[in-house]
Amino acid sequence: MAQIGFEFPDIQATHLLKEESLRDLGKIYYMDDQNILMIEKTNQTEFVINPHWRQNLSYTTFEQLLRMNDLFRDTLLNIKFTDPRTLSKLHQFGLASKEIIAYSPSCLATKLPDEVWDQIEKITFSIPTPASRYVLKQYQKNNLLLQEDLAIENSLRQLIKNSVPLKMTKVEPGSRLINAGEQITPRHLAMLKGMKRALSEQRHFASPLTMLGSFMLSLALISIGSAYCKAVYPQVIKSVSQVGLIVFVLLITLLISKVTEYFFIHKSDLELCRYPIFVLFTALTLSILINRGVAILVSGFASLVLTIALSIEHQYFMIINFSTAFLGIIFFKKITKRNDIFKICIKIWLVTIPLIVSLTLLEYSFWNHRIFIDCLVTLVSIAVTGGLVIALLPFLESLFGVTTDMTLMESANPNHPLLRRLSLEAIGTYQHSLAVAALAEEAALAINANALLCRIASLYHDVGKLAQPEYFTENQFSELNLHQCLTPFESAQIIISHVAEGIKLAQHYDLPSNVIDLIREHHGTGLVYYFYKVQMAHSCRTASLNEEKQFRYPGPRPRNRESAIVMIADCIEAASRSMEEINEKSVTELVKNIVIDKIQEHQLDSSHLTFNEIEMIKKTFVRGILGNAYKRVKYPAITPLKEPSSLISEPSQ
Repeated sequence: MAQIGFEFPDIQATHLLKEESLRDLGKIYYMDDQNILMIEKTNQTEFVINPHWRQNLSYTTFEQLLRMNDLFRDTLLNIKFTDPRTLSKLHQFGLASKEIIAYSPSCLATKLPDEVWDQIEKITFSIPTPASRYVLKQYQKNNLLLQEDLAIENSLRQLIKNSVPLKMTKVEPGSRLINAGEQITPRHLAMLKGMKRALSEQRHFASPLTMLGSFMLSLALISIGSAYCKAVYPQVIKSVSQVGLIVFVLLITLLISKVTEYFFIHKSDLELCRYPIFVLFTALTLSILINRGVAILVSGFASLVLTIALSIEHQYFMIINFSTAFLGIIFFKKITKRNDIFKICIKIWLVTIPLIVSLTLLEYSFWNHRIFIDCLVTLVSIAVTGGLVIALLPFLESLFGVTTDMTLMESANPNHPLLRRLSLEAIGTYQHSLAVAALAEEAALAINANALLCRIASLYHDVGKLAQPEYFTENQFSELNLHQCLTPFESAQIIISHVAEGIKLAQHYDLPSNVIDLIREHHGTGLVYYFYKVQMAHSCRTASLNEEKQFRYPGPRPRNRESAIVMIADCIEAASRSMEEINEKSVTELVKNIVIDKIQEHQLDSSHLTFNEIEMIKKTFVRGILGNAYKRVKYPAITPLKEPSSLISEPSQ
């Protein structure tokens, strides 16, 4: 159905007009060259054999008579004959000349009427004379052979066809363009393209009113989306990088859609791209780089904007694009490998096939070949989207400082140079990091936080101890304690410095930015309690606030749930190693005291953890510590059954 009134170039009607205009075109004749030359020679012979012309033309010489004969010959060789309508067409296109005479011969071998010869004489001589009359009569005695001039006829036909303007047929809105079951013809495609062109022109900023309307509509959509995002995802609105990422992804989506519209819809057969899919790129990219909630919100906004901006069928475009975007967000969970994106794309395509069949049924067609073409084009579109997401992810990560799970997984490789160094140079710290990673991952899973980030950050949280591993308890395997040679303040500074050293190493090895942030925050502004108490005991007085700051980590405090989980897991794992007896009661008390201490120290104020989540984290840590505290059955000492010498000397049975 026509969504709007429009005009389209009607090739079929134009062809009929051209054929009708050619009906006025008749045949064009010219005189046979050989026939004219033969008549010329006959006249010359007659002038010689019968010189009676000398009596009637006393003032005419033989040379003059021959000259007139040649002039008549040249004229007859250039003369053409046609009917008056064709002669009018020749005049219309500038092909007419004085040598073309309006005359329609009844046959190709004929004698021309006197009035035609009079015109020929006037063409040859501006002022007829008795001598010219005499030569003319010699030509009149003969039958002339005419030939059809096909070359000039074809040229005239082509000019007439080209002169007929393209017929623009007007279609009223609501008119049926294609009937159910009707075979598609070039005329139907021209109508569809004409309707698309009219819709596109209608959406262009053709007047101040349309510009104002488009601006107000865009502003309203942006305001609604921003208000919703501020209410539900305030951390996104506060993050300049995430807002910039959303805007950048929307601009890329709009650019891709406009380029596709220009090359594959406007410049080609419309039927090849009935269901273009653009919003899936927005959904997948934002799901990976931010979260699924923001992705569904922005995908809905993108669907509305593209429906307004593109010259396409609104209803089907909205259904297909929003459905594929929603499916992409549903199927998205945790992507740890880049080929997982293509697996998601295949699932989306399989679910999209019933949608395509449904839309075909809405067109009053149960089954046609278009279903296969639509499914193939949709598959290509979704596959290209998946490839584009994979190609742009590294660029978007580096540009906006966002880290994906795929990048985190690359850092989890045990053969990573920094982890290799930690396992070789600080074996105790490495084992401690593995234990913290296990605790933090389980706690993150319990409250639906980013478990992968917690695990990876925990593996690297103490890499700064590589600078001076021997000053940390877990790496001291002898009775010598180097801190005995230092003052409490010097020892505290060495302990505190492992955070800054860890940040330097992480940056040197290009670890993800959010891992570096967790290294920076995993002690917050906590107090190096042991050396602080030793210092106070030595000085036998109460410390001032300034002195206490010298024994505190520089911070900042944890700014997200993952950072807070790693902080608590680090403290609990380290404290559990000093417990004399490990049971459920003692571990529960330990976890409770450490968490209360962190809360009272205000270390968790900016972490966005709720009381319910903190309780779930505590229970998870208790289970984790108890699970690692199992004891094996003590095996008896192994004693050989016989002495080795007796085994050698004993003969074989």
